[in-house]
Amino acid sequence: MPLNTSPPTANVAALAALAALAEKRRCAEAAVLRAGMKRAAACGRVVAVHGEDRELTRRLAAEASAAGRTLVRDYLDSRPVQAELNAIAWATELAGQTGCPLHIVHVSSPEGLAMIASARAAAVEVTAETCPHYLLFNDKDGERTGALAKCAPPLRDEVRRLAMWQALAAGAVQTIGTDHSPAPMELKESADFFNLWGGMAGCQHGFPLTIAAGLQDHGLTAAELSPLLSGNVAARFGLAGRKGRIAVNHEADLVFLRNDVADRIVPEALLTRHPLSAYTGLSNRCRVVRGQTVWPLPEGTRARGGRWLRPA
Repeated sequence: MPLNTSPPTANVAALAALAALAEKRRCAEAAVLRAGMKRAAACGRVVAVHGEDRELTRRLAAEASAAGRTLVRDYLDSRPVQAELNAIAWATELAGQTGCPLHIVHVSSPEGLAMIASARAAAVEVTAETCPHYLLFNDKDGERTGALAKCAPPLRDEVRRLAMWQALAAGAVQTIGTDHSPAPMELKESADFFNLWGGMAGCQHGFPLTIAAGLQDHGLTAAELSPLLSGNVAARFGLAGRKGRIAVNHEADLVFLRNDVADRIVPEALLTRHPLSAYTGLSNRCRVVRGQTVWPLPEGTRARGGRWLRPA
């Protein structure tokens, strides 16, 4: 996430510059988003929206800070489910008016998923993404873990976490994404929780942990989980026909997993530049098979390198 912003937030100076820019522009107003959606609809492109009412969360955060309430619980309380619902209602209404394909990213509550399902039933072209941390952690976990579990929307209570799995099993979630947001430790250290870098690093363990939980704890099958991590993603973002299926003329982006393991996640095993993870200490019951030849390339051929993906 830090590298797909302008300017990229690769260091503290860039973060300060981006924060100053955001302060000037604030969040997209209805007229701006409507105009953008009209243009995206004309181009056949999807608009992705972060589902939180910025005005509400800013007001609640300011009230908490003014009262000296700056701990983890205060941050969680400053971003209620209602903020998510307000934003989803606003975005789906505009998508319906403009005919723009809409993707609501990192939905954290079953109420949000239900609102998106209602919009889909009313012929709005909208899809929902959730993240591993909303399926694996609750607000109490967030309080125990602290800075490494700060995210927005925040972690919800246990009743809602379990309801997210139920909604996922019922088809209310179309994609799962990591919302990977790494940061050096110095950005995760402050007595004021509101001032900490927000976002969780999850690209290494988020998917294996989610797959293991789905298969072993929530009665889901690999056939039910696979589209959320591959096929639906490819279809939503214009990559169908190339990605997301095991089929002739599709690229063989295959990941092999073992779900008969139970390795404890330790800091030494983290492969990211900043080895910080809220998943440290958890039992990883599903491991990506690495370094093992499963199908050799024919003699004289070479593996093709990566390339930028563009929607069809």
